[in-house]
Amino acid sequence: MRATVATLWNELQQLLYDARQAKLDVPELLEGIYTGGPHVQMDKLAKVWFECEKNLNKVAHDITAASEEAVAATRPAFEVALKEFCGQTEQMNRGFTIGALQALEREITRKFENQTDDTHSPRGAAVA
Repeated sequence: MRATVATLWNELQQLLYDARQAKLDVPELLEGIYTGGPHVQMDKLAKVWFECEKNLNKVAHDITAASEEAVAATRPAFEVALKEFCGQTEQMNRGFTIGALQALEREITRKFENQTDDTHSPRGAAVA
């Protein structure tokens, strides 16, 4: 179990690193995704995220640092922390994905409307 928990934790850290590299935490991007009071919503989500991550980190650390005999005793706490983390982050991921798709739709619509406006404008028409 110790190796599995360590692998899980390392993979989570890699996902977080990849998200930062992709600049998914840029405030302007987040404002486009979380419309209608993004700062309040982001503060709430960040608090939940950090609390869940902190709990999972603590239990994962306890397991990786525990003796072989003590690992089995830490399993229930790990399962609770992992279930809480997954439940909370699943909701956050759904909200982020929905918001991102809606922001993308708004941007595509805006660009399409601008492009359509440009094709209907009388560019180069002779001025009388």
